Parts: sequence; structure tokens; C-alpha cells
Amino acid sequence: MGMSNTDGKVTVQGKELPYAGMGTYFEGFSPDQRGNKSVVITSSNGDQAEVEVGPAAPLEIISVDGKPKGEDLILDGSRNIVIELSNGDADPQSQIHVSMISKLMGTPVIYDVLVTKARNRIVVPKEAFFNYEGSPSPFAKSNTLMINRVKETIIDDTPVGAIRTLSCYMDWMPVTVEGEIVKGSIMTAGFDTTKNTQVKVDMAGKFNFQLDKADPYNSPPT
Repeated sequence: MGMSNTDGKVTVQGKELPYAGMGTYFEGFSPDQRGNKSVVITSSNGDQAEVEVGPAAPLEIISVDGKPKGEDLILDGSRNIVIELSNGDADPQSQIHVSMISKLMGTPVIYDVLVTKARNRIVVPKEAFFNYEGSPSPFAKSNTLMINRVKETIIDDTPVGAIRTLSCYMDWMPVTVEGEIVKGSIMTAGFDTTKNTQVKVDMAGKFNFQLDKADPYNSPPT
């Protein structure tokens, strides 16, 4: 429920959930209990909203940079990376997030490197490893490449206002990160000119363009 709260109840499959603070109600369950769940939100004046939530469509990593899932993989930001998925294109209304772990002031934080539409073949440009949302921070050397399908649904005009639901399904692969993208701190990396990026595209004389991006401090990712 985000930062909102209710003076009534929140139930999942008829079970009342305890309030965990800061607008949060939590329910965990084992893998064999996966599936759609009915969530009912009530208030003391009798208003009630019901929404059904469930997991996103499954996907599976086949290979990353030509390495089948389970093999050792090293990423250094020097080349484009191709990710092959099974069932990645199952839900056109979803997006696929490619994420890795950065060290923010020494604390591991998961950041998106790339977000793309649902597909089975994803190309991560080498520039993305220098210009992702947490790029002022270096990547952790022992890392995890996460492929997460996210489907967002907005339900308008319920008795409790608009409701936003997120359904996710993730697969992952351990990776080792080397090279320039593991060097420095949030301060030094923020002013690192090696993160300056220039992309030129020439479409066979029909048109061309050039994109320039400075270091993360002067040109932060959005």
C-alpha cells in the first residue's frame, strides 16, 4: 500500500494481515503456494476494494554473452552483451529489467542497467555499463546479473482511490565484473571522464545523429 494506511483491514485470501508500519502489509508464502491472490482492503466506514494479484509470466536465461546459464561469465564493460531468454516475449504488456549490484558507499545496491520491452533477445550496449541509474558507483566484483520481468497495472476509481499493482518474475546468473567499471568510489567515479559517452549513428546516408553524455556528476542518468 506504499505510504498509505487504512483504519480497516487488509486481507489476502481471507487472511487478515498485520500492519508492519509505513503503509506496509506483508504476506510471504512458499513456492508451492504461488498463483493469483485476492487482496481486499476495507475501511471503518464500510468502503471496500478488491484486487487480484499474481506472478508475472515466467522467463528463463538461456545464455549471456554466449555463455550458457551456469558457466563462468566475466563482464568488463568493453563490449555489447547479448542475453538470450526463453519465454521472454510471453507478455507484451510487461517490461524486462536487466539489473546488477553496485557498491554505494560500501553498501550493495541493486540498480537497473537496462529496461526494455518483452523479448527473447536483449542487447545491452557497452555504454550502459557506464551510464546506468547508479553509475556514479562502481560495480561489485562478485556480482549477479538479474533478469526481472515487471508488469504494472493501474486500477482507477476504486473506493480507496487508484491502485497500482506490480507482478514480477526473475531469473539470475552469477557474474564476475572486472575492468574500469569496478574502479573508484561514488565520488571519483562520479567525475570519471571515462564515463563520458559519445554515440554516432549513420543510417546509410538517409540521416545521422550524434549523442554526447558527460560524466555521471555533470550528466546524471534519468
